Amino acid sequence: MKRTLLLLVNLALVIAGAVILWHGHGQITGWNSVVVLLAAMGAGYMGSLLALNHATYQGIRTKTIELVDDNGKLRGMFAVDDDMINLGLFDSKGKLRGMFGVNDDGPDLSLYDSAGEIRGAFAVRNEVPILSLGDAAGNSRVTIVVDDEGSRLILSDAAGATRGEFSVIYNDPRLLLWDAAGNLRGAFSVIGDTPGLTLADETGKPCGEFILQKKEALLVLFDIDGKRFVIHANKADAEQR
Repeated sequence: MKRTLLLLVNLALVIAGAVILWHGHGQITGWNSVVVLLAAMGAGYMGSLLALNHATYQGIRTKTIELVDDNGKLRGMFAVDDDMINLGLFDSKGKLRGMFGVNDDGPDLSLYDSAGEIRGAFAVRNEVPILSLGDAAGNSRVTIVVDDEGSRLILSDAAGATRGEFSVIYNDPRLLLWDAAGNLRGAFSVIGDTPGLTLADETGKPCGEFILQKKEALLVLFDIDGKRFVIHANKADAEQR
């Protein structure tokens, strides 16, 4: 494009030089005519360079681009909305089925079912990757998170309440279970080299623990006042602490 413009400008100035020579016939002859012609060409070349250097790229500036199929159905959309840039993909019925976006918090990929509910989402929020799977009602049922503490697999019920978590935190695995009211009722973990099982009442208060510590099994029971009763597997009697 730039070469074509340059040639056209040179051609125009050469023609202009020839016209000057024709009108000045008898006054500009011989080597003088050659000098005038070369000067015209040089001026044309310099003028075209200046024009190209000051030219502004002519592109398309818009906030939304829509792509349609042969039937006029919307199948793709590329748009900028405030601080989010989105790429949306639609099925043959015009339903949004996939959305990929990026904002200041990070990238986000969402997958939709035919009813428009999000069934899967993968995002990075504050440098933390999060994978979420939802049910037909749009509730998140499975969530996987990896952060500086470790990795978590979180299971939720139909109401969206967390009911179970399997995680590895600071290299220690654990399994946590909640009731429908959101109270932690059971925990099974291995802290260092010590495995342990903890059971809690409906308020989340521990009622019993079963621990294997230094090759010795311990059963710890709590009364209503919170006093601990420890039963050693190597001792016949119970020790109150």
